[in-house]
Amino acid sequence: MSKRDNFSYTVRKTVETKSNAICNNPECNFDTNIESNGTIYSIGKACHIEAAAPGGPRYNANTTSEYRKSIDNAMAFSYTLFVYNCHVGRKTLWIKENYNGI
Repeated sequence: MSKRDNFSYTVRKTVETKSNAICNNPECNFDTNIESNGTIYSIGKACHIEAAAPGGPRYNANTTSEYRKSIDNAMAFSYTLFVYNCHVGRKTLWIKENYNGI
């Protein structure tokens, strides 16, 4: 059994809707959807603000599993920023602290 608190499909779609399909990082603002031949494809990622599993770069043992997989712990990132954040780790916390409206 996985120890990772993944987002449900509903949370992922809600993040996309709340962000208007734009990356939540105000320095990025790339679209998280693309259109090709009349079809819309989601290329963004729902990113955990606090890591989804022990050992993650932003893991907080003081939060619950329910919180870690909730909409309150989610942001929409462009794919490029998502990959960067997974490796660097602190951008989501900075965005949450400085941009409360997201």
